[in-house]
Amino acid sequence: MSDHEDDLKHALIEEQNKNRELDVKVAGLERQVGELQADLEAATTRYEELDGLYKKVLTEAADLIVES
Repeated sequence: MSDHEDDLKHALIEEQNKNRELDVKVAGLERQVGELQADLEAATTRYEELDGLYKKVLTEAADLIVES
């Protein structure tokens, strides 16, 4: 094999290694995105629950004010 062919082979191996590293990073980022989406969904659900409770308290407070 000529020096040029060796250089090309080594360059190809380096690129393949870089691609594997990037694949690992992408997989990690995809996992983090999934976790963040789950956290966002949980936070949204909790917000909706708290908003419902807040509205219920306001309604009950208004009823008490009217009654007094």
